[in-house]
Amino acid sequence: MAPGPVTGLTVTANALHSISLEWAVPKDADLAHVLIRRAIGDQPPLSASDGTLVAILGSHATEFTDQKLDGGTAYSYAVYASDRQRNLSTPSTVSASTLTTNDRTGIRGVLTDKQGHPIAGVSVEVNAVDGGYAGEATTGADGSYRVTNIQPGTYTVCFQVTSQTKGSSPTGYFNGCYRQQPFGSGNSGTPVTVTAGKTVNGINDYLAVAGAISGRITDPSGTGLGNVRVYVTSPWDAYHSATSSADGGYTITGLPADSYRVCFDASHATGAASTGYLDECYDNQPQWNATAIPVRLGHTTRGINAVLAVGGAVTGTVTDPAGNPAAGVIAFLRPSGGRDITDAQGLYRISGIAPGAYTVCVNGPEGTSTTAPYGYITGCGPDVAVVAGQTVTQHRTLQLAGAIGGSVSGPDGSPVAGVWMTVFDSAGIAIDTLTDESGNWQLAGLGAGQYTVCYDPSFTSGGFRRGCYDGQPSGATTGTPVTVTGGQLTTVNEALVPGATIRGTVSDKDGRPIDSVRVSLIPLAGAGFLDFAFTDDAGSYTLAGLDPGSYAVCFDASWTQGSSGLGYSSECYDNQPSADTADPVVVADAGTVRVDAALADGPAITGRVTDPNGVGVPSVRVVATSTTSDQSNDAFTDWDGSYQVSGLLAGDYTVCFHPGSSWDGPPTGYVQQCWRDQQSPAGGAPVHAEASTITSGIDAQLRIGGAVTGTVTDASGMLLNEAYVDVRGTDGVHYDSSYLTDSTGQYTLVGLPAIPLVICFRGEYWDPGAYLRQCYRNAPDESSATAVTPTPGEFTSGIDAVLQSAD
Repeated sequence: MAPGPVTGLTVTANALHSISLEWAVPKDADLAHVLIRRAIGDQPPLSASDGTLVAILGSHATEFTDQKLDGGTAYSYAVYASDRQRNLSTPSTVSASTLTTNDRTGIRGVLTDKQGHPIAGVSVEVNAVDGGYAGEATTGADGSYRVTNIQPGTYTVCFQVTSQTKGSSPTGYFNGCYRQQPFGSGNSGTPVTVTAGKTVNGINDYLAVAGAISGRITDPSGTGLGNVRVYVTSPWDAYHSATSSADGGYTITGLPADSYRVCFDASHATGAASTGYLDECYDNQPQWNATAIPVRLGHTTRGINAVLAVGGAVTGTVTDPAGNPAAGVIAFLRPSGGRDITDAQGLYRISGIAPGAYTVCVNGPEGTSTTAPYGYITGCGPDVAVVAGQTVTQHRTLQLAGAIGGSVSGPDGSPVAGVWMTVFDSAGIAIDTLTDESGNWQLAGLGAGQYTVCYDPSFTSGGFRRGCYDGQPSGATTGTPVTVTGGQLTTVNEALVPGATIRGTVSDKDGRPIDSVRVSLIPLAGAGFLDFAFTDDAGSYTLAGLDPGSYAVCFDASWTQGSSGLGYSSECYDNQPSADTADPVVVADAGTVRVDAALADGPAITGRVTDPNGVGVPSVRVVATSTTSDQSNDAFTDWDGSYQVSGLLAGDYTVCFHPGSSWDGPPTGYVQQCWRDQQSPAGGAPVHAEASTITSGIDAQLRIGGAVTGTVTDASGMLLNEAYVDVRGTDGVHYDSSYLTDSTGQYTLVGLPAIPLVICFRGEYWDPGAYLRQCYRNAPDESSATAVTPTPGEFTSGIDAVLQSAD
């Protein structure tokens, strides 16, 4: 099921070259990302493939600034919520225009090193203090720069070293902001005030000298390898990289004093071996065990060389059943052995593969041609044995895919845009899209067989019912089956039917409207769908397109404070504590039923969360959960660690504190706990909340946790990106679940208690079924896993996993 949409999407600032957005995320348990798409003009992107993707943010992101836009231009945005299965919510949209000004208003200065030598090729970025990109320039040969066309106001000026930066230091420079402030954007650096029609001169500064690493990369015969990407990482510093020259030499500059892992990516290496070369890290180590290299400021650590082993290769052609080449399809090896896209002749070649056994797979839906207008069916097999220095040839024949498409209209025949179309295969697996402005839609890449087509017009303005093809009720198994044939389009048109409506107003005990209350529609006997809406500034809501039947209507005030500092008690119609006891609301085929609610002032629970020294800890999630029902509300601590959980019902609650990852905390994080000083809700002391009363003093002093790090690979040693890591106590309590490894296959779990923990691993986010789940060490499940006991304030490293292919 797709997550709910983001709400309250607004434009919070617009400058000459930037637009800032803000929103609230839905409280879906498996929310993973927020996606933002942009279009030029006042028409927002109409689907998840329309416009330009400008950001993929984390699940807690509630703001974004789109930068480097054209001045005086209208832009429109569509913001989606996405879960871990890549299901997208309906889009929330907004439009705004950037500002205009003239080139006489600006900032000018000179950038040098500490001895006054000019530094050229540095990117200078100007940002408004209150948020928003304003402009940029690049320093010239004399170190000078000038940023023009900015609005009058107060700005920060920051300097970023680029690949084109030239200066007197061979080891490079550090980024920084005006008057020797740490590098950042928006609120970093000493502010500079700009007035209309004038250029502020003398905004001069210098950059500090950094350290460097250099070396040479060769093949086993000693011949230099060019175009190898070399990247270095340290535990606390962002990564730096360079590309080797034709003779294999490289230098990476701009490094802080630290110890680094140095690794070599040979995917594009130029050398004598036609079968490519294998990646490695210094000194001939896998990435998770790379030798640490110390770096000092102003010095180059030399001789960090590498001799890359020769790999094997797999090549072949991909054709359709008639022998026509299949261009533009992705050929890849499982487990994680590289990939390539077939050319116009259907040829693919995957080089630099470690010796071993692999399965050749071809991902066909993206490749289309005149002979395969709807792509090909994805397939895997057979296995191939890869040998160093040798090329294995493996041809593949793909079956033609089909497609389903059509149009959606209203009762009067007019097209309906923005209808969510979902196609289910015989196993119930779904893919979806949105209708365009003309009410048309199409989904290609489908295998021959029978499918169910369903539609959801909930976020259109017509108040239409959901359903499935041929006027059937909605659901993966309820629609009239639709047959797909390879290479053909099956057309499915649908005329929508208006449904019933429930609308009303939510107010407080004095009749004042309450905004941002989530109104949920819960189906009872004979009813249709779980649905929801939020009240507006007038406290009004509308739930339209309803099937006939009985519903519970519930009002969740977790998202609002209203005029009451305590918040409000959530309830269901009519003044009932839950959907189980709610008075049913009955709707017919059409018409409107009014359901209002007056919410009572709720209890509130307050307190303060501190570290072991009594200093407040911000951004801790505090969750109050009823001891007698599944009701829970939460809040986050502010800058001094204070919090207030509002909108509760009178009763007893367990209160738990979830620090997560905090930049203000120790590197190993804080341990989650419950009041009073318990590790799980089961052991937490109950907190009693009275109506219209604040229960205060529910404080917590967090303990410093331990951390666990490791690397996840497959059996061939390939690093697995976005593999799942799950941590729980031997009592089953979760401490970190569904954590994903990074692009280097590494993970770090912080804030863990000093108790025996079971750590388990499973396949990558984009292909979770490719590998068998296992637990540390090489155990098939939790019962046989080796427990890991972290030490407070320390990192426990080497908790690695080698996942086996599920094939």
